[in-house]
Amino acid sequence: MKMLYTLCACLLFVPNPRLAANEADRYLESTTVAVAQVDLARIDLPATTKFIQTSFPGMLDAQAINGFQLVAGGMIASLRGAGVTKVYATLSTLELTRGHAALIVPCSKPAAAREPLDAILAMLPARFGYKVHVIGDCVIVATDSVWNRLSKFPKAERSALSLAM
Repeated sequence: MKMLYTLCACLLFVPNPRLAANEADRYLESTTVAVAQVDLARIDLPATTKFIQTSFPGMLDAQAINGFQLVAGGMIASLRGAGVTKVYATLSTLELTRGHAALIVPCSKPAAAREPLDAILAMLPARFGYKVHVIGDCVIVATDSVWNRLSKFPKAERSALSLAM
């Protein structure tokens, strides 16, 4: 749950969330209802941690906040070093009740991008079922059911959704 709050906090501090049509459109399904973009160059960790502290008072102590900034900063640096500039999260109506979003991570060095994503997943309980998959120039973090659909490159014609992004 904390990870979900953190992702939401990061998304709130990313100005102009726009999706480049050529980066994640190939993973849009006819059932995709939400897409979010995180521009790694624009993440402001101090503002994000302040948001978490004020929005969820008492949830994290000062030591946890400092740890969050250190770990998140290192992971962002690792992802950027792997050629990741943006991360996309998608949600399908097929997974809405389970909350199984997918992270789509276009990059120039998928093997290097996989390492910090594996580290993040190692912190989650296995019951969530998320796994890291590499496909071409992308790393996708998804449950088996989501991966089975996305690995087929659904590329649904979602021009209205693409334009809205």
